[in-house]
Amino acid sequence: MLLRSFVLSGVGLFLAIVAHASDEQGDRWAEALAGPMSEREQLGESVDCSAKLPLLLSQSERDALMSDAQSLVLDDYAGYIRGWDTILENLLEVWRQREMYPDLIAAHESQKEAFREHLLVRTMNVEDWLSELKISGSAQTRFSGEVQFGYLGCVMVNSLYDSSYLGEEKRKVFDFLKGVSNFSSVGYFDVELKSCRVTNQLNTGNQFANPEVWEGSRFLVLDVAFKNKDKESRIPLPGSAFISVDGSIYEFDQPESIMARGYGVPLQGINPLVTYRTKLVYRVPDESFSDVFWQPGRNSEGKRLYCSL
Repeated sequence: MLLRSFVLSGVGLFLAIVAHASDEQGDRWAEALAGPMSEREQLGESVDCSAKLPLLLSQSERDALMSDAQSLVLDDYAGYIRGWDTILENLLEVWRQREMYPDLIAAHESQKEAFREHLLVRTMNVEDWLSELKISGSAQTRFSGEVQFGYLGCVMVNSLYDSSYLGEEKRKVFDFLKGVSNFSSVGYFDVELKSCRVTNQLNTGNQFANPEVWEGSRFLVLDVAFKNKDKESRIPLPGSAFISVDGSIYEFDQPESIMARGYGVPLQGINPLVTYRTKLVYRVPDESFSDVFWQPGRNSEGKRLYCSL
């Protein structure tokens, strides 16, 4: 949600569109992008994407669809900058005019190595996207198949051809991703945030070690690694997790005390050049969020690592 709070107001989905979902879907995207690209070249200006929406939709439904489509396109830009397989990457390959987008290419080149593992990617297709929208059943029947792809393809093409189209929002995506990474050097350790997830109930494999379930809360689980780069043993500290809820950032500095293998930090030091992988668990509210920052302990520079749910 932190990226969404910087980028969009209103309805949004912080999910990356990944083009390799299937060969069939890749072909459908190629067709969806070809039409708006041809229209744009003929018109010499942005295409009116709203004209591709069914007349049956109410104004509120049209507004919701437009907002979510723009959010998905911006998420695709974010995925491209990180070096993931995206619709935007395919579009640039087809159009072969990367030199027209120096800021976008520079951001891509500088950030594509910022994530050691692509565990943070979530795949999604347009049918999944439809299921998230608050539109009537009859409208969903009309807004299906090639209409979905055509509309999203139109928004994507406009965003690429016209620098002013979603210009401010795209700039915020670029700025947000500057310096964002899931690994860093912090104090005596090289640290890595490999993945993150939330769960209503945590099963550690030991029923006596499982944290108690409270109404109104759930658990944020961070899969992390500490590598001691010093010349003697050192003890890592878990640090804090940060999440954004409704535009405000909250710090969670009290991890759950879980006496089970694979959880928490060791009571004794980690020997030199040894990597210790573990899970850190924080109790968080039920409120929706999708962006997580982890700030490891003994961290005088306040470095934070990033993960997307």
